[in-house]
Amino acid sequence: MDVEVVLQEEDMQDSWSLLSFMASCLMVFGGALPYVPQYQDIQRSSNSDGFSTRVCLLLLIANILRIFFW
Repeated sequence: MDVEVVLQEEDMQDSWSLLSFMASCLMVFGGALPYVPQYQDIQRSSNSDGFSTRVCLLLLIANILRIFFW
């Protein structure tokens, strides 16, 4: 019975470490995801008239603050 408890605790630790790893990857790569639709639109239209540097600045600041909070 003690063996089962130890195995369950190890499974919980493994699943928490996997969840932590996935959250870390999402935190790293998730910051670039909002730029993808804008990049695709610029590539498709070959026109950067709708490109806003202010939006990029706001997204960068928001993502940096999110990383500092994490």
